[in-house]
Amino acid sequence: MSTREGSGGPVLRVAVIGCGGIAMSQHGPAYQKLAGVEIVAGSDVSAERAAAFAARFGGRAYTDYREMLARERPMIVDVCTPEDQHVEPTVAALEAGADVLCEKIMAHTLAGGRAMVAAAARTGRFLGIDYNYRFFPIFQELKRQLTAGELGELALLTVAAHAFCFHHAIDLLRWLGGPVEAVSGQYTATVDPRYHYRVQCPDFVYVPSRNASLVLRFASGALGVISASRFEDLHARMLRVEAVGEKGRLTADGITIDDIIGRLVRWPGGEEVPFFAGAERGFNVAFERSIQAFIERVRGAETDAATGEDGYAVLEIEHALVRANAEGRVIPLPLTDAGGAAAQEDGQ
Repeated sequence: MSTREGSGGPVLRVAVIGCGGIAMSQHGPAYQKLAGVEIVAGSDVSAERAAAFAARFGGRAYTDYREMLARERPMIVDVCTPEDQHVEPTVAALEAGADVLCEKIMAHTLAGGRAMVAAAARTGRFLGIDYNYRFFPIFQELKRQLTAGELGELALLTVAAHAFCFHHAIDLLRWLGGPVEAVSGQYTATVDPRYHYRVQCPDFVYVPSRNASLVLRFASGALGVISASRFEDLHARMLRVEAVGEKGRLTADGITIDDIIGRLVRWPGGEEVPFFAGAERGFNVAFERSIQAFIERVRGAETDAATGEDGYAVLEIEHALVRANAEGRVIPLPLTDAGGAAAQEDGQ
């Protein structure tokens, strides 16, 4: 283990599994900015991608992540593989003694998500899920105000979003609104294959190809509503979030794929709430803060980094939507028969 000191102790040796776009554009650069963190290896089924990652961020390149885990013994493993290839490398990394940050969706099946959470509990390692929307500065401020009670009793949280943001929005509302006790909703698919996401998750909606409408009943009695469509324009609006309470409403809007900062407005009165003074306005802001929060959590600090349990709770909500759509009823949470996966019905 390296003995070069960083923030809070010895250098954390990081290895990345999956060296494609998100690792190159966001995860690698975010780790490079952190004190006391060193990227020591990258593994990918493509030797070219692994070599390119190592050339840019340092360390050695591998095409077999199990060999990488055995030889490098990393302290942190970052899993950036496609959504349906998260479970095996995450479990292997936890069993190799690493703390793990996994991209969302944590697993493409409920059983896979349970296996990941169980592996973290069995090994005593920390499993984080990269729900970086929590770290949009606008949502950090919204969370602060809700926690401080500045809207009084919360009644409603609503999201209008592009389908790519749907899964993130579930975690976001659960983080803002608290535990969810029941789910209802519907979704439909388009017959046009151009809108079908490249990775299909059999137990979940994940990226609705046409539309989805989800209603959450929080334990507090508040409601959350998420409406999403693949037909939205990411350059015009990624997502809009509103929180309605007895003392007023906060509207987070103006968020696009090109500018995640947006603007926060308090009603009544229409007063814009200042919350961000930085120059950067791209996705790197959220990824940098999310990965920093994960590293700080590994070092023992309390942060907003999402846990494996958080990730699995989102899986249950997504699966409950599939069942609600198929059965036409409200689905209580937690699921009591989580092993029975309902199939999506694309033609509805």
